[in-house]
Amino acid sequence: MPYGRLLKAGRIQPYAARPGEINQLLEVARRDLRTAEMNLAEAPDWGYSIAYNAVLQGCRALVLKEGYRPRGGEQHATVVEFVEEALGASLWKSGTPVRSNAPEAAPGDL
Repeated sequence: MPYGRLLKAGRIQPYAARPGEINQLLEVARRDLRTAEMNLAEAPDWGYSIAYNAVLQGCRALVLKEGYRPRGGEQHATVVEFVEEALGASLWKSGTPVRSNAPEAAPGDL
């Protein structure tokens, strides 16, 4: 069963997300990427923190799209583990683009 370990541990639960919920997370991710870019020159540490949140929100959108939601404590870790399983741990950690045929995004496009 996909995500069986996370389900058995009670770290995710089945969830039928509304498309609006997923879109809202993606909008937050886009906003945070724009904000992170604006902050990198003056406050790089803050820019990276905002970028981290953008990645987290995008990953949460994937969890919801797959029909689950994280539960309990350590939800950041749960989301990362879910994405590792969904995309493959070696792909996630290698930095290899998930869709190598996707066009490059210009800095202001997101």
